[in-house]
Amino acid sequence: METGTKMTSDDLIQDLGGCGRFQILFSILPYLVQIPSAFSTLFMTFGSYNPGWRCQEFKTKNDSFYMHTKLDLERQKLIEANLTQSVEDLGYITDSCRGFEWCKNLEFDPRASTVVTQWGLGCDREWKISLIITLQMCGGMVAGLLIGSFGDKFGRKPTLYSLLLTHIGLNVACMYSVNVETFIALRFFIGANDVLLHRLPLAYILEVVPTKWRVIVGGVPVWTVGGILFAVSAMLTQDWFQMSLIIALLSLACFLPVFWVPESFRWLAVKGKTESLLESGEKIAVMNKTKLDHAQCRSLIKDEESEGDGVKTKTSGFVDLFRKGHASYALILGFSIMCADMLYFASHFGASFLRGNVYINLILLSCLELPANLIAMFLPNLIGRKFTITIAMMFQAFCLFGAVAIELILGKDPDDYSIVVLVMIGKVGTCVGGIVLNVFILEIYPTLIRSTASGYSGVMGMVGAMLAPFVVARDRSEVYICYLIMSVVATICSCMVLMVPETKGKPLPDTWGELKGMEDEEEEEEDDSTEVEKDEVVDFREKCFVKLNEAEETRI
Repeated sequence: METGTKMTSDDLIQDLGGCGRFQILFSILPYLVQIPSAFSTLFMTFGSYNPGWRCQEFKTKNDSFYMHTKLDLERQKLIEANLTQSVEDLGYITDSCRGFEWCKNLEFDPRASTVVTQWGLGCDREWKISLIITLQMCGGMVAGLLIGSFGDKFGRKPTLYSLLLTHIGLNVACMYSVNVETFIALRFFIGANDVLLHRLPLAYILEVVPTKWRVIVGGVPVWTVGGILFAVSAMLTQDWFQMSLIIALLSLACFLPVFWVPESFRWLAVKGKTESLLESGEKIAVMNKTKLDHAQCRSLIKDEESEGDGVKTKTSGFVDLFRKGHASYALILGFSIMCADMLYFASHFGASFLRGNVYINLILLSCLELPANLIAMFLPNLIGRKFTITIAMMFQAFCLFGAVAIELILGKDPDDYSIVVLVMIGKVGTCVGGIVLNVFILEIYPTLIRSTASGYSGVMGMVGAMLAPFVVARDRSEVYICYLIMSVVATICSCMVLMVPETKGKPLPDTWGELKGMEDEEEEEEDDSTEVEKDEVVDFREKCFVKLNEAEETRI
């Protein structure tokens, strides 16, 4: 651009080298935060594991807490049966709770140390495991509602790294929980951190990369790698204390770049922080070996009261997502993200119904996300965000419908290899849809409220995760119902997302005024397209009449 003329944020990115060395490094460092977030989010998939138990000593009638009930006879027979052999010969019980409540001295399989074994949360105490998982997800919902807007008020950098520092302290505290009640309370706050540590880095990074690179950055498989590393680490350590230590150390390592990464220059521009904006621009220019034009950079500063046509740039936080004219975007995208996350977590929670080792299935399910990441990095730039999401979710629905047909029509078992393959391949569609949706909602909303939109997507994702256990069948004979529900949900999601404006090739809006301009531009393009179609229809009719007249004249 010519010196002294006003430019857009996307123009500045191009003038500073486009996708240069700074963008490459910056796309990695904040993103690494997702690895400890993945470990922490998936922690209870291992922590809730019951490796098996056996009773070293049963309660007797001499115990003060023994109750005389109709189960006395059955209980006495169990005691007598166990007295006929040594405790070591009994092995560990993994599929039954019979006798658990009558045991005075309980022993879990020492080969695995989990939250269950640490506080004896088996059988009649399993509800505490469900409570831990539920409260962790509730923490994510509360954080998305209350803390998501912090990134818009205080900046992307301080919000992200403050949460990461808190994450370190909370995981260390978990390691030394004195009782299960303390552990449950800490998991609530960890859940609050996890959601934002998963969502905020993408909003932070998208604001400094060129237009065509936005969806590519969104497809970088950092979360996927974190999930694979978590499954491998859990299989190797099989110790909840060591896993908590690993999460704390990973969080500490990801915190170190705080001394280098700059604040988002888009956020600095809309907040009118000139000096910080110039400092951030200089850091980008030095890394990319280009020169920053201070006059053009200052022209990015927005009037914090209004932005053209009297459109207010000040925000009210979460409520602004549902402001007049944009509520439909929040409802449609929020519902779609909820569906995608429900399908994602349902596939993980249902891993126990798949043939083979649970740990291996979790690793395979995570590895299947790698091709999904690759597809999500390039396909949206070819056919657009909306059509990518639609095709991906329809693919998931098709695979699940196929699994239902194989089970009901061909009479195959739920763990038949053909069904397992279809379910695992179908997960690729869910992952592609989820990845692109996370980029899509951040491209729709302007810089003023982008962090809040990120928090909102986290809230809806947690709602989907909380619904997932209710979708997963509890009995193998009902697995087809689970697949049928998931396929219907995927179909509905694929249709709804078509009602949102396309963002492919569009500049990232910084203010509500710029977003309105994008919407007006799309309406004009649709009107022009309609006019062209009408003209083509008229031309076709005229040609038909000419041909008919010529044919009639020839006949005469």
